[in-house]
Amino acid sequence: MSGKKLTFTEHAKESVAKRGLDEKSIIDAVNAPDELFLDRRTGHVVAVKKNVQALVVVYDVVDGEFEIITAFRTSNRVSL
Repeated sequence: MSGKKLTFTEHAKESVAKRGLDEKSIIDAVNAPDELFLDRRTGHVVAVKKNVQALVVVYDVVDGEFEIITAFRTSNRVSL
């Protein structure tokens, strides 16, 4: 993500605030994911950072910027 701007959709802003997530964790997940997927149906990139709970960040790259669509934590094992 070095040198790329990070923006949040309105949905992402609401989701992040409601779920008590911090921007640093989201940046870390996008910058150094433990797993990275491409959702073939939507074309979105899905980054997963695994800790006690996995942090899942869904984003697009638009005009050289990372546009965060949503983010959430899950205690379930993530395997897409």
